[in-house]
Amino acid sequence: MPRLRPMTDHRLGRILGRGGMVAPVRQVYLAYRGPDTRHQAVGWVSPHLIARRLEEGGLSRTDLYPDRFVAGPALRLAGRPRAVQLPPGWEGAGRASGGALATGLMTWRDGVRLRAAAGRFRDEFQRASCPAAGPVRALVQTGRPQAPSDRLAGLEAGIGTPVMRRLEDLLVDQGTLAALCVRWSVEEAAAQALGQAALDAVARAYDLLPAADSPA
Repeated sequence: MPRLRPMTDHRLGRILGRGGMVAPVRQVYLAYRGPDTRHQAVGWVSPHLIARRLEEGGLSRTDLYPDRFVAGPALRLAGRPRAVQLPPGWEGAGRASGGALATGLMTWRDGVRLRAAAGRFRDEFQRASCPAAGPVRALVQTGRPQAPSDRLAGLEAGIGTPVMRRLEDLLVDQGTLAALCVRWSVEEAAAQALGQAALDAVARAYDLLPAADSPA
């Protein structure tokens, strides 16, 4: 099987909305562009994303294979892209390295802590989306250690699903400012504020706070 990337909620929604499907494979899920698991695999999906979409009504079980899922009644496709102007004075470092909004935001303040939190989140997301291999994942079934997908579900319970989706957009998909303005249906300043708030939230959740902001 070719090397496949982890799927964020946004990318999964677009695949499902165009007739795709997800099926369980080695303790995670694999997304396909169509109803046939023999070809057109797109990427790995963490169980916590499947649980989220099931709770929201964004998935339906197939009649023939109940452990496989297609788009549910609550699925909403992303809108058509529109042109967005960068704000005056935008000096984010991400412009020089592919334009990722998160890269620019993490140069403004508390950069070391935010980069550490971002790296931890990306690592957890990658691990949660990886198919089981060897005895390491077998231990998950006994409750020791906690599965990465369960840790992400716990994080989501603490900071909220909207913030989790923004973190996926920022840190896994590495969206540009223009792309995230479209994806989040906001203007440039609001996208920057939402992105900064999401990074701050995950840093607090991981106890990566400046001393002045720490609850202690």
